[in-house]
Amino acid sequence: IRVATVIVSSLTDPAIVFSSVTEVDGTFQLQNVPKGRFAIRAAKPGWVDSTPGGLFSAYLGIPMTVGPANLDDVQIYLTPAAVVSGTVWNSSGEPLSGVEVTAFRYVPGVGIDSRMSVGKKANRLTDDIGQYRIYGLPPGQVVLVASISYAGSGAMLHGYDPSEIQRLLDPAHPPVSGTVELDYAPVYFPSSLDASGAAPVRLGAGEEHLGADIRLQFVNVVSLEGMVSGGTSSSAAVQLILSPSGSPLATLLKRTTTAAKDGRFFFSGVAPGQYQLFAESRRPPAAGPAR
Repeated sequence: IRVATVIVSSLTDPAIVFSSVTEVDGTFQLQNVPKGRFAIRAAKPGWVDSTPGGLFSAYLGIPMTVGPANLDDVQIYLTPAAVVSGTVWNSSGEPLSGVEVTAFRYVPGVGIDSRMSVGKKANRLTDDIGQYRIYGLPPGQVVLVASISYAGSGAMLHGYDPSEIQRLLDPAHPPVSGTVELDYAPVYFPSSLDASGAAPVRLGAGEEHLGADIRLQFVNVVSLEGMVSGGTSSSAAVQLILSPSGSPLATLLKRTTTAAKDGRFFFSGVAPGQYQLFAESRRPPAAGPAR
């Protein structure tokens, strides 16, 4: 493959990086590389690294040792990248803008590989007609997750009569009563609130998969509030992390907030489920000498 960029980076010193561009016949040459442990990878728009080695080779490079002798048999494989696109709809069947759709590798027999999302996006969120497009995807299977930022999603409903919004809820849910608070929950393609209901999308090399539409769902949500106590000083900021228990995408779906000076904290729009709550004390850096 011609005009691909080959990058060699040190595994012990991030500042040591070498690069080259392949010739018409796909060959490349890197000179004056010192002895040591390195990773080598190749990149070209519209292509993905398919060299054996899984996640490490695809994102960091193929590990190799540079020694006294020259390395003249390094093989790197690139495969035409795939594309997946579709529309995100709300519970009323209308296109929904401002939604983030993320793709993760799916490994049959293992499940969702949540270590790193895959693909690239020109726009992080769906556009004004609810459409998204993820390109630069490796061939294989991916799981798509759609989520709305809780900050300013505009989807929350407060104080509606339960009979007026019962139709928005899944009929399998018991009738709601009292004041109702609803919000959109993260959804796995095509419209599952749980990872077990996710339908992996199979992609071939260079394929453009159209029509992977996702429908968000309203769920009853609650507010969570409390107080942090202990040995934290007034100068230390305390960050609270609310993470779904047992979710393969806990890192993606986690939420954070900072406790007030009196230790109080608050999360709104929390969907039903089991969570883990962590508190971290973060002291501001010490003030340097005045200049």
